[in-house]
Amino acid sequence: MNNGLEAARVTAARPAAIDSAEAALRAGEFQKALDIIRVKGGPRVRTLRAESAALLELGDIAAAEARANELLLVVRDAGLDPVEEADALLHLGRARYKAAAFADAAALLSQALGSCDESRKPSASLRVDILGWRSRCYRRMRLWSAA
Repeated sequence: MNNGLEAARVTAARPAAIDSAEAALRAGEFQKALDIIRVKGGPRVRTLRAESAALLELGDIAAAEARANELLLVVRDAGLDPVEEADALLHLGRARYKAAAFADAAALLSQALGSCDESRKPSASLRVDILGWRSRCYRRMRLWSAA
């Protein structure tokens, strides 16, 4: 009986932990966010999203890209709303941009924009982020008219 109560406490603590990690990300405390995620965990999609963002900001591009790929697979397998897929594609596109794979990043971001448009609950802020990163890709490729 006590094990069930302990499992309930751990499950209830996980959303609080990921909330703390996301708050640390917003505050620019990327290592702290990563430490919280790795110690306490949380819901899989939110954990992968936060971990990918923190790793990217800390300069571990390969690990950030791996987490973003995993995030995309989890979102697609779970059949979540297209806006969730768009967010995962944004994370992957950002990682590809940081890896200087600008054409790949632009293609992923265009795909993200398409997913964002398909959603029943569109997100204007996500759309703005996608367009901003895609514009950066086009500028780096010197495609001025597309930027």
